[in-house]
Amino acid sequence: MEQQIHFCTTHDDVQIAYATVGQGPPLLKAANWLSHLEWDWQSPIWRHLLREFSRDHTFIRYDERGNGLSDWKVADLSFNAWVEDLESVVEATKLDRFPLLGISQGGAVAIAYAVRHPEKVSHLILYGAYARGWITRDSAEEIEQRQAQLTLVRLGWGRDNPAFRQLWTSLYAPDATPEQAQSFNDLQRISTSPENAVKLLTEMGNIDVVDLLPQVKVPTLVLHCRDEAGVPFEEGRKLAGTISGARFVPLEGRNHLLLEGAPSWGTFVKEIRRFLGTEETSALTQTSRKSSGAPAKALIDLHRTDLPDRYSLISLLGVGGMGEVYLAEDTRLGRKVSIKTLPSEFTNDKERLRRFHHEARAASALNHPNLLTIHEIGSEAGAHFIAAEYIDGETLRQTLKRGKMKVDEALDVAQQAAFALTAAHREGIVHRDIKPENIMVRHDGIVKVLDFGLAKLLEDHERDMIDHEADTRALVLTDPGKVLGTPQYMSPEQARGQDLDARTDIWSLGVVLYEMVAGRPPFRGETKSHTVVSILEAEPPPLSALAPEAPTELQRIVRKALTKDPDSRYQTARDLMIDLKNLRRELDIQSELKRSTVSDASDRTDRDNL
Repeated sequence: MEQQIHFCTTHDDVQIAYATVGQGPPLLKAANWLSHLEWDWQSPIWRHLLREFSRDHTFIRYDERGNGLSDWKVADLSFNAWVEDLESVVEATKLDRFPLLGISQGGAVAIAYAVRHPEKVSHLILYGAYARGWITRDSAEEIEQRQAQLTLVRLGWGRDNPAFRQLWTSLYAPDATPEQAQSFNDLQRISTSPENAVKLLTEMGNIDVVDLLPQVKVPTLVLHCRDEAGVPFEEGRKLAGTISGARFVPLEGRNHLLLEGAPSWGTFVKEIRRFLGTEETSALTQTSRKSSGAPAKALIDLHRTDLPDRYSLISLLGVGGMGEVYLAEDTRLGRKVSIKTLPSEFTNDKERLRRFHHEARAASALNHPNLLTIHEIGSEAGAHFIAAEYIDGETLRQTLKRGKMKVDEALDVAQQAAFALTAAHREGIVHRDIKPENIMVRHDGIVKVLDFGLAKLLEDHERDMIDHEADTRALVLTDPGKVLGTPQYMSPEQARGQDLDARTDIWSLGVVLYEMVAGRPPFRGETKSHTVVSILEAEPPPLSALAPEAPTELQRIVRKALTKDPDSRYQTARDLMIDLKNLRRELDIQSELKRSTVSDASDRTDRDNL
């Protein structure tokens, strides 16, 4: 997932940088002091928030004037200008109605905007916000402290020595890790000039929107950490107590900044998703037909009592044939996990449940960087569940929705997936459902193959309900959300319902590789039956016809992986991985030679011109 940075111009000719990322309904964040669109995207201070809410929203944020990528040399750094910056971004992005998030000083800006434009704001979310700045709060002790801090800003803000800036880091994030502290120190240095920092901090001190609070007419959620030193907790209570109908959520912790892994983070996400109603809209909901013919609603409950207390559910990630998948926080270890729970039709069958646990334990025994790590399998509180690592990234399917991939990117993903299959096959585990939905790419480029050990249980479960005489019996495995049996990725032997071995995964990965490079699967049909017939009887269009840039060796690799006779196909995932690795190395060498040739030609031209 990549953010897109744009610029808009305010009525006083100031250029404001704004960024959009993700897909779905909009969620706009008002700017707060200390931001830099590029830096924040990778920063451990902000990246978890940006990626969390861009999973199912078009998340929009901007650098206010005097900060980040927006114009620094501006005459007007007033509060009213900050509100007009927000108005300019809304106009540039052509937003109609949207939730508005205000953090810290951005909360006052969001309040002013919501009063000016109540027809635009569907929900108002305020975190660590205040209606009165440090000057208007009229605390002699705080004013003296802040003025001393302003002196330090004038003296040391732009210096290489971070000691001056560490003061702010300690104030806003006392529990920061060394990485987080260093990132916030650096953000202070690159986000604005010492002169602007003094002006901005002084203007924040003069903020006073107390009179606007009773005029807020939109649903409002206020969240504030109890023990934070950056903005007094009483300021959050004042907001919630004065805005009509506002809901107040006290958070545990002493950080003004929302640090990943802090006690406040999981609650913050959960409460906002509940407030926005995205517990359901963010999920891949499933509707199934009961015998009565009436649709059954997907069960979405973030307050389940049948899971261990140490898991605090944050949001629903998806619903499928194997149950529900939640994002949760393991409060004991302070880490994010994904929780998969099994539906009752599996857990009520002791034999299938026994096989499930057997296969899940086998998958959990796999220790490989390209395989999903399973932390725990249990049923101690009632529900049968699997706790696994949470992957901060996107599925390959989400990537492919943006179009076909570059050859080198496709080869990288395929090689890592083949590496994962090599490890699994060595332990006697066959995936049976390799497809873009079961391959995730982390934001750092690491590929993770998901759902090992789960396919066989679903396969056995479904085969009890089909006609064993039909050659295309596996077609019943293709209902939306099922783990096993997506027609476009089935090997011929899988489509026929024959016994499977590791070579079925090699075929499926070949299909995925073809799709990454060509932008479409190799086998398609008007119906599922037509797709299976194509797999059994037809040859796919030559890769060169859909991707002329595909190297000849890549075309050979794909043809071999998609050979219908398993005995003529790659026999091991390791062999496929080696060919992919060698091709990547050859392409790197060719690219380097090309660069060297161009460089040499340029040098000769320069010498000839002397």
